[in-house]
Amino acid sequence: MAIYEILTHRETPGDCGSNKVPCCPDYHEFDPFVFLGEMKVDQCGRYEAAAGLIRSIQAVAKALHQAFDFTDSTAVSSAIFKHAEGISDTFRITDSPGEVQASELSALTPMQAFASHTLLRPNDAVKAYPSGPEARRILPDFLALLSPDRSVGRDIEKVLQQYSHQQSEQVARQVAELRAEIESLRQRLAHVEGKKPSRRNPPDESES
Repeated sequence: MAIYEILTHRETPGDCGSNKVPCCPDYHEFDPFVFLGEMKVDQCGRYEAAAGLIRSIQAVAKALHQAFDFTDSTAVSSAIFKHAEGISDTFRITDSPGEVQASELSALTPMQAFASHTLLRPNDAVKAYPSGPEARRILPDFLALLSPDRSVGRDIEKVLQQYSHQQSEQVARQVAELRAEIESLRQRLAHVEGKKPSRRNPPDESES
């Protein structure tokens, strides 16, 4: 009953004939055929559904505790990466440089801002954006952290890196072709200029 009231806000007792909402649910969305099908799969299916709210709250509390558990020596703050490079191997955390300056980044969303302060653990990944002569702004690599096993984000990041590399090669190839065309035009122009007859200097009137 408590879970029902939390989910539906039906806390006002009364009878069905008045404007007040009954204290008991009417189960208007109950489908007996779907219910029987669920029972064939798991007789505790409805119990699992009813306990979902409580379990989700417990899971969030546990995740928050783990995200900021400073008693876990394998969990480190991203702040230690701000002024030190090459320490990612010590903690088994991927530290890759950002493509732009920290000042060029857009504002973080509330969820990104929250995640940027959670503790880092082995197999996590961060991006280091230059923000000064020696300082760096450290943010989680949100793309690499898409899945709990980190495999999905890493695969996507690899594809993007390959695409970026291919784009760079294509641009370099186009630039080389343009330079070759410019050099060819210069040579043709020089050849044409060399074939033009030279103009004779007009006679000096003082000699006549």
